[in-house]
Amino acid sequence: SARVSSGPWLSLSCFSSKFDPHKLSDPFTKPTSKHKTQFGVVYSAGNIPCRISHGSVKMSLQWDFAIDVLVYDPLIVVCCEGIRETDHPFVFVARTAFREMCEADEGGEKTTPLVPKLVPPLRMALMSSDLAIFEAGMDALRHLARCVGPAINEYLAVLLPQVAKRALDPKFREKVTNLLQTIEESCGTASVPIIKSKCPTYTPMNTFG
Repeated sequence: SARVSSGPWLSLSCFSSKFDPHKLSDPFTKPTSKHKTQFGVVYSAGNIPCRISHGSVKMSLQWDFAIDVLVYDPLIVVCCEGIRETDHPFVFVARTAFREMCEADEGGEKTTPLVPKLVPPLRMALMSSDLAIFEAGMDALRHLARCVGPAINEYLAVLLPQVAKRALDPKFREKVTNLLQTIEESCGTASVPIIKSKCPTYTPMNTFG
C-alpha cells in the first residue's frame, strides 16, 4: 500500500519567508482548526506522502515513496483542491505535488479515470477572485491537459469560460494564449472548436482541413 503514516515533518523554524511569500500556516494544528480546503486537513493529519526539502536556492518535494507506486485516488484530487490554498506550506506542497503526479511516467494512466473528480476543484480555482489562485489554476489545467490529453476535451466547456474572462487582461494575455496552445497540442483537433467557442479571440496554431 502507498498510504503513509504521519511524519516526520519539518518544524516551522525551518520555514523562511525568503523561500515563499505566503504567510506561514502551522501544519501541526489540531483537527478542529478551520482549513480552506480538504488538502489542509489531510496535510495537517500527516497523510500527504511528501514533504518540503530545502535546498540552498529553492525548495523541492521529497516523496516518501516513488510517485509511480502511489495510489492516485484520492491523493491527486486532494492536491487539486489544495490549489486554492493561500498559506505556506500548503501552497507549495499542493501545487508541486499535483504537477509532479501529472508528470510521472504513469501519471496519464492513473489520472485519466479521475478527470471527472478533478474538474470541480480545478474550476473553483479558475473562478477565484484571487489572481494568484486563478494563475495556479491555469498552471494546473496546463499540467492536466499534458497528462490526460483528449480525455479532458468534454470538460473544456466548463473550464475555459473562466479563462476566457481574462484572455484580454494584459497581465494574463500571454499566459492564457500559452495555455490554450498547450490544450490544442495535447488534446488534438477535437479541442479546437471548443476552445474557439469559449475563447473567440484565440487563433489556432494549425489550420485543419
